[in-house]
Amino acid sequence: MAGDRDPQEVVAYALTSTEQSRSWSGPRILWLQFFLHLYWAGSAAAGALLGSLVPDGVTGLDFALTVLFAVLALDAVRDLRGDLPMGCSPCSAPSPPACSSRTSRSWPPSPCSVVYCLRVLPVTESRAVAPLAALAVTVGLHLWRRNALLSILAGTAVHVVLASTFLAR
Repeated sequence: MAGDRDPQEVVAYALTSTEQSRSWSGPRILWLQFFLHLYWAGSAAAGALLGSLVPDGVTGLDFALTVLFAVLALDAVRDLRGDLPMGCSPCSAPSPPACSSRTSRSWPPSPCSVVYCLRVLPVTESRAVAPLAALAVTVGLHLWRRNALLSILAGTAVHVVLASTFLAR
């Protein structure tokens, strides 16, 4: 099951399961796997090093994961939009399998991840303004420009600015 595997293993499987890849040699597939692992480990190390440069007073960078899930959810729903039966939407679905009964693909987990990330949002307090504004910027920008990196950076920046300055307690 893909949920039990590392992300680079899923990418390697997706790359090697195409018709064109059936002619690839064993060493080529091993090198592909090696470079995927190297890319994953190098990115994690670079992120840790860059993260150590962030000043202690900056708050709200953790919201980047929430906006990442929002962008993934928008893309997943957009990809499945033509496959959904009439009356089936992320908000009206009784259960995910009912929405995907016509297709072989299952309902994407990204909308559920966004809800999970926002589960502790204090909606009755003023602190809720920063995440809600950042999420609105992320969704609006992604629907308009369809650029994941731009949407994630802008949503995270809005959250950091609001959480660190205007709404800091």
